[in-house]
Amino acid sequence: MKPKLLVPRVPGDVLATGLEQAGLPVVCAPVTEKVPTPSEDWFDPMQRLQSGEYDWVVLSSVATATFLDAHYDLEDLFAQVQVAAVGSATAEAIRQFDGHVDLVGPDPACAESLVEVFPAGTGTVLLPGAVGAAPTLGQGLNRKGYNVEKLRLYESVCLPDLPLEWETALAPGAHTYVLITAGSVAHAAHQLLTKAGVKQWPEPIAFGKSSATVLRELGWSAAEVCETTNTEGVVRAYEDAVREQEKKAAQD
Repeated sequence: MKPKLLVPRVPGDVLATGLEQAGLPVVCAPVTEKVPTPSEDWFDPMQRLQSGEYDWVVLSSVATATFLDAHYDLEDLFAQVQVAAVGSATAEAIRQFDGHVDLVGPDPACAESLVEVFPAGTGTVLLPGAVGAAPTLGQGLNRKGYNVEKLRLYESVCLPDLPLEWETALAPGAHTYVLITAGSVAHAAHQLLTKAGVKQWPEPIAFGKSSATVLRELGWSAAEVCETTNTEGVVRAYEDAVREQEKKAAQD
């Protein structure tokens, strides 16, 4: 039987569904919740975005694309602006929500990679995202010549307890993997696993370089880092991790 893959998403999520269709034994449950910032803080930037007053809008995560889709029609919201996505998974999510994408950063997705391929310019960029997001992307776009306006839409807050679905999957003696999709997810999963006193922790599979960096800082290094931040990349990373584990088991 294949090791289970814990995915910090709600069942039916685009990525989770793709992984299930690819044959992975997925267990879905989020470990964070998004608490919106006051909506009056969004009103002016969103009005200007719809009016075409920005040259670019840059989305740095699937979570941000999903959050925007829950509050706006992305086709209409992005009708008069160029759209950049940090990697293929974020681009896929934007298109899934009927938005267009003009520039996709190379995988594995990270702020530095997107900045490298971003054209130099002197226009204005709207950078919506989470409270506490790393400044790397905004600083990099500033160096490219842009005036960057950050918009903090939500805060990712750790849930009070480890999801029951995760607890059940983490049965003693069962080898398990967990997909770490963001730094906030790494911190939340680490905190909840510690609080629950889990004896055999799942091995992390990092969605990209930034997630892998946070995992190292937590002393919980990734078994694999996805080469591409989409379904295919996760499947490859999972299969590589399983092969490596089987090789180790055969040597013991």
